[in-house]
Amino acid sequence: MGDLEGIRTRLPYLRDLGVDAVWLSPFYASPQADAGYDVADYRAVDPMFGNLLDADALIRDARELGLRIIVDLVPNHSSDQHEWFKRAVAEGPGSPLRERYHFRPGKGENGELPPNDWESIFGGPAWTRVEDGEWYLHLFAPEHDAFRETVRAFLAREVLPHYAQWEKDGIVSREAWRAAGKQGLLGLAVPEEFGGGGTADFRYATVLAEEFTRAGAPGLALGLHNDVIGPYLTGLATEEQKRRWLPGFCDGSLVTAIAMTEPGAGSDLQGIRTHAEDRGDHWLLNGSKTFISNGIIADLVIVVARTTPEGGARGLSLLVVERGMKGFERGRNLDKIGQKAQDTAELFFHDVRVPKENLLGEHNGAFGHLMTNLAQERLSIAVSAIAAAEHLLEITTEYVKEREAFGRPLATKQHIRFEIAEMATECAVTRTFVDRCVEDHCDGGLDAVHASMAKWWATELQKRVADRCLQLHGGYGYMSEYPVARAFTDGRIQTIYGGTTEIMKEIIGRSLLS
Repeated sequence: MGDLEGIRTRLPYLRDLGVDAVWLSPFYASPQADAGYDVADYRAVDPMFGNLLDADALIRDARELGLRIIVDLVPNHSSDQHEWFKRAVAEGPGSPLRERYHFRPGKGENGELPPNDWESIFGGPAWTRVEDGEWYLHLFAPEHDAFRETVRAFLAREVLPHYAQWEKDGIVSREAWRAAGKQGLLGLAVPEEFGGGGTADFRYATVLAEEFTRAGAPGLALGLHNDVIGPYLTGLATEEQKRRWLPGFCDGSLVTAIAMTEPGAGSDLQGIRTHAEDRGDHWLLNGSKTFISNGIIADLVIVVARTTPEGGARGLSLLVVERGMKGFERGRNLDKIGQKAQDTAELFFHDVRVPKENLLGEHNGAFGHLMTNLAQERLSIAVSAIAAAEHLLEITTEYVKEREAFGRPLATKQHIRFEIAEMATECAVTRTFVDRCVEDHCDGGLDAVHASMAKWWATELQKRVADRCLQLHGGYGYMSEYPVARAFTDGRIQTIYGGTTEIMKEIIGRSLLS
């Protein structure tokens, strides 16, 4: 039923069912790190659910229908953004506000150890130390794992029930994009003033990539939208462009794509032929692109176009083409072997008049802009690749335990155990390296070489694991209703887009031997 207004409109139906009371999860203002239970302000409604007037109307109408409204609440589980908690930390030991929480002195000679070894519900230590030396208890943190639960709930509610239909249609519904925006899954790194999450912490994007991959739902291309295109809009757009595009980017009403690949040139920037002529108050754009993810559904496409004929890779600019521009046409929704829910299209530009104010970044600056964002794009692919490999290993491990051949489980055979052991070891080593790259990226230290290493190794591992896991499933692995079969075809593109394995090796080798 969604927000407060949505619930209010369904009250007569609930009454007719014989319902006496409606029990609601928290709708208070909250950073939503734990599904709203981490309350920031008990006297405000989170905008995603409505406002105080909506709450008053809901309670009033429920009373008139003889219903009661019950709001779930955990009084001692407020957010670390709640004013009480901020004051409790600021005022120091002895503050009456600290009595509302669990502050304790630490152990050890200087209190450097936590009071005990309790673990939080979501994993990791349950105690955190503040600057004055005391420790506070947080059973429901850390935030990233709480966010993971939010993503899983979103997948179960808004994605998985519809995914088979999206695969048949060859495209994800617009309702899914709007639902992702409403849930706060779009524009995580976009400043809050434009409707985004306001966090540069890439680990949130990592959670999204991992959970969508494990769910077998790569079609809703949040990684492309958030991690690839988002940095161009936040880092290069003017203030006017940000006001024009970012709110829709974050609420799901403006789906995005980037168009670089061409039929005759692939992703070779030197060979790009799509060109734009300077016509004073606009650019006149002509050319074509292919293999463009989100090409059918996109409302905004960042087009890499040649704006200086003799400039080579240095004569390219980024032009933003919007839905409805005359001369902008979409070709076929290309029929792929995998990721069928994710639309991939050909795009054509016939004398498209692109306003001068739709130039993104510097004139002839596309090469530098593209190179700047490639490390994050490749890291995002590596994150999804290792998540896919780990998930394939999990489901295959369970399969060989249960599947019998010649009267015995497959897992009793030494060859099978060796296969599982090898894959588990490769996944563990790769996970360690990819996680280190994520940490480096969060600290601003990820370079092109290590991003290329992560992308190359993780995607090739995904390909190997998918092949070996399908083999261990036997004939069943070739049946499309088995997750391993879909993961095999969905993941095959990983070693191609974002830079092929061969390009990754070239980048690494050139760096080491230059």
